[in-house]
Amino acid sequence: GARPCPSSPTKATLPQSPIAESSSPGQLAQAEAAYFLELTLSSGTTDLSEDQRQLPLKPVRCEGGTLIASVGRGQQSELFETWLPDTRIRTCVSRNAFEVSWRRGGADASGPWLTATGSGPVSVDGKVAPTKVPFALRHGTEIGLLYGKQLLIRFRFHDTTAKVSSNVIRSYTGSLISGN
Repeated sequence: GARPCPSSPTKATLPQSPIAESSSPGQLAQAEAAYFLELTLSSGTTDLSEDQRQLPLKPVRCEGGTLIASVGRGQQSELFETWLPDTRIRTCVSRNAFEVSWRRGGADASGPWLTATGSGPVSVDGKVAPTKVPFALRHGTEIGLLYGKQLLIRFRFHDTTAKVSSNVIRSYTGSLISGN
């Protein structure tokens, strides 16, 4: 006859992983609320509610303390169906078009970074990003999903942790420039 499964260890005896400890529900909620994408252009419908225009960047995994959110038609299928109702156009967007990653807390904090991961081109502020090369994101960065040279969808990156009350931002050279 079939033998019963051996009893599994209780949760109290399992070793705690550092990731589980560092990802308390409060910290993960903070991480989830830190960044979102706002749809600014879509080749599909234009009559969208505010909720349908926003894509919160929720981490799907954590690698060595780095939180990673994936974006693509396979990740947010309902939103992509709304944004690109034509199936022929929607299938031009990769299932995993790009990832946004960041580290939270202390001296280790870094990011956010965008890494193109799909077969379809992704643009960052109008320039096509090479696949697997991280690009630093800042509040207001424009992210585009393309098919060839045709822009299918454009997002604006929002960093809710950024101090955007001031109209002065630092350029890449570190000199002060006035914002729009």
